[in-house]
Amino acid sequence: MTPACIKPLYLKTISCLLLGIVFNSPIPVKAQHDFDSDIDELLSEVNSLLLNREYAELNELIAKTREQSAYSINGTPLLTAIYEHLGSPIRTTRQTVVSINDRKQVLDAWISSEPSVGAYVAMADCMFTLAFEHRGGGFASTIPPARLVPMHEALEQAEAALDQAEAYAADRDIADAGIPLYRMRVGLLTGTDRETMQQYLNESAKIDPWLQPPIRAMCQYLQPRWYGEEGDLLAFAENWSDEMASQTGDYSYAMVAWGAFNSRDVTHFSEDGFQWPRMKRGVLQWLEQVPDSPMRLGGIAHFAHLAGDRETAQAMIERLEGRWTTGTFPDFASHERTVRWAFDTDSIGDSLLVAELGPKRTTRVSVLNEGKQFIAFNRQRKATEIIAYDTETGDESYRRSVWPERLTFVSDQPVGDLIDIGMQIRGRTTVLRGDPETAEFVIIGQSDGYIQSLTATEDGKVVAMSDSGGNIKFWLIEDAPIPHEWKDALPNGTSSVALSPNGDRIFAGCDQSLRMWSTESRELVHTFETITPRNHSVDWSSDGKILAAAGAGNKIELWNAEDFSKLGVIELSAEFITSIEISPDGKRLVAGTWSSSVPTKPGQVILCDIKRQQVLKTLHGHRMNVHEVTFTPDGRKILSASDDGSVRVWDALQN
Repeated sequence: MTPACIKPLYLKTISCLLLGIVFNSPIPVKAQHDFDSDIDELLSEVNSLLLNREYAELNELIAKTREQSAYSINGTPLLTAIYEHLGSPIRTTRQTVVSINDRKQVLDAWISSEPSVGAYVAMADCMFTLAFEHRGGGFASTIPPARLVPMHEALEQAEAALDQAEAYAADRDIADAGIPLYRMRVGLLTGTDRETMQQYLNESAKIDPWLQPPIRAMCQYLQPRWYGEEGDLLAFAENWSDEMASQTGDYSYAMVAWGAFNSRDVTHFSEDGFQWPRMKRGVLQWLEQVPDSPMRLGGIAHFAHLAGDRETAQAMIERLEGRWTTGTFPDFASHERTVRWAFDTDSIGDSLLVAELGPKRTTRVSVLNEGKQFIAFNRQRKATEIIAYDTETGDESYRRSVWPERLTFVSDQPVGDLIDIGMQIRGRTTVLRGDPETAEFVIIGQSDGYIQSLTATEDGKVVAMSDSGGNIKFWLIEDAPIPHEWKDALPNGTSSVALSPNGDRIFAGCDQSLRMWSTESRELVHTFETITPRNHSVDWSSDGKILAAAGAGNKIELWNAEDFSKLGVIELSAEFITSIEISPDGKRLVAGTWSSSVPTKPGQVILCDIKRQQVLKTLHGHRMNVHEVTFTPDGRKILSASDDGSVRVWDALQN
């Protein structure tokens, strides 16, 4: 079928085809991406019409798409998708100023031959894309003047194209939602005042109140990093949703909340912030438009997980029938995390307590305040907050913002009421010490690489870290921190470091390298022979007598810390040991396990007897891999962080 023969039902037929494709797929299916295959086919046809100069057919297709207000199965307005594809079909790292200007020439030919609203809006998209390419990333204050001049030139051309589109539409009584949408997108870069932005949003809502892109544009405009202030997003969500309630219910509230969470301007539901009951009503109303959209079903399940609403998450997952979308879950493990949480019927398992922290994986846990509190976060996703939880209840104790900086690491050793942390400050890895409750920190030093491990002596006089480049750095904390660094200390990076109790030696490991250095002489003291192909975690007992190391495989190796003689090996039932820690009294050791299997096998927390070199107890309860384990200072409890998004507390004294 050629585009010239497309009937008005063609676009709806595409959605029907998509439904058939999804429901006839095996479970689990390949992820649904931004556009499904049939939508890709439509956009390819649109591009072909443009390049072949079949402008009449192209204008007809755009007009019919505009009339139908058609959406893809994942909720994308097809008219917006077409304009974005016509304006710049290469939306990847391969996109350059040259490729965008090439596209401009193609669009100029279209406008010269057969002008239309679609042609002008596509040109506006092209020029907006060019402006952003000139601008680059980062805060406005960081953009060099050399980039600002061509950016503003491109924006002026975008505005001119929109003026032409508006005049052409007015003469022919055409209502095209692309015009106010691109007014808003351009306004984001030109700094249009809020009243005018709201006016554009009103115009868009008159055409189609369910359009998501204009709401997203307003959300971005109101972010504190752009033109908004704290609380603007919530106020906008409430006010705009109230205004649109007769047409779309709480849909607008839900879309603003969705955008605020995705941009990390909001991280949790609260009584004085975004509230799940209202967002839930809104997303369920949105779902009614495309009841089988994987993106919408998955998104609702994701936010239900964040809100702790298992019933809603279960209902959405059952309707997904094994599908998942990269629009909601970045990978299958993220989808699996929410699924396992939703259908977990024995959440406690062998643990004393489970603190469900939401749909993000938890890779680090550090104790505070003599073990009464803990900090947990995912070091792969730099956090903008420090969140402490109560070890007895699992409830949140406090959260402190560190925005615009990023929290990247937390030490495994508190120093009294203080803790050492790693942060990205103006692009540099920085180690700081301070009180997490007040968020008052002082800088210890900086590093060139990303932190892999961070520790300190109990008295805080020595701080040591390893980075992604295989370097080890330590600071002697006297009147002022004095740094020393071993470059390329280990050949393949450094996974873990441990300090002797008095800080005079450092023990570090990665892959088949295990080495010890003196912080006094700055010399290499010893290189250990290891049977572990990839060491990932090391520890030093608090009495200074025992060293332990583990990683790939099922063996934990033990050495005498004084003469370096091998004390023995503890064998576990495990594929990979991610974390080990020796108890404060030096008698026991705890390990966390990881598996590469798909679906992921639940990780285990394994308690061992060091003297007898045997397993005391294997503790079950985590739904996915365990990333870190640690004892409380009194040695009575164990805390573990897992891929499943939880921290669990276990009895460390059981046999």
